[in-house]
Amino acid sequence: MTRWVLHDLRDIPAEHYRLESDGRKWLYAARLRQSLASLLATYANSDGTNVYPSRITMAAHLSCSVRTVQRLLNDLETLGVQKRTGRHGGPRGTAVRTLRVPDSKSECHIEESECQIGEVGVPDTNVEVPRIRVPQPPDLDLQPKPPTTTGGGGRSFSPKNRTSKLEQKYMAEIGPFGKWTDSVDMLLANHSYEVVDTAVAAIVKEGFDGVTKSRIGVVLYRLPQYIAKVEESRRAAAQKVNEDAAIEASIARQIEENQKSWQGVERNEETVEDFFGKP
Repeated sequence: MTRWVLHDLRDIPAEHYRLESDGRKWLYAARLRQSLASLLATYANSDGTNVYPSRITMAAHLSCSVRTVQRLLNDLETLGVQKRTGRHGGPRGTAVRTLRVPDSKSECHIEESECQIGEVGVPDTNVEVPRIRVPQPPDLDLQPKPPTTTGGGGRSFSPKNRTSKLEQKYMAEIGPFGKWTDSVDMLLANHSYEVVDTAVAAIVKEGFDGVTKSRIGVVLYRLPQYIAKVEESRRAAAQKVNEDAAIEASIARQIEENQKSWQGVERNEETVEDFFGKP
């Protein structure tokens, strides 16, 4: 029976994307591979074949470099999730890939005793690793939870907390992030909260007319382009401020030089004409 790769890959937990070389901080790398696999699945046929987005396109969607995309593709090939099968458009065309969905948890490349998450999402008590909170549905009252704090009473600004803040802010327009929470986490790890918030606000303002999919999925599809626009706008604004400051400093220096040149000079019609030049 044909497997629908797009849906199947979404159900594969992050530990299936773990490599032995990842070390104790494996979860972030595994989630990057998971996001790339989910992205590739959106381009695939139902059986996982005929996948050929360019590395530049993948990098734009994941908000990372082309080099990072190539490293993630190599990791997915090592895991057996994707494999190159040819080129689209000739010998110099884009690589064509085929996706494969692991059949069971037994295909995880790490021993079960080393996995940070067990069968039902509970950390293994035999491994000294940080506990991970399993995402839960939002509270029915939709009230934001009190922010966690770090040592010394300061507020924690981790991507997870900022994702929760963003979710609560746009709950009415977009709805809960659900399975897309990890993707939002990665965007907030690479961009400031203000930039992502401004980009989401622009997407919400544009509206969702004719959208049949989940709104958060549409937002994530549009976000890389809008984030690039916001960051470019901020760079242009900062450059304008610097240029205005340079002009003001130049005017101030010219005024100071003029004042010095008039020191000890009697100001009358003749001296003013000599200073500015006769018409």
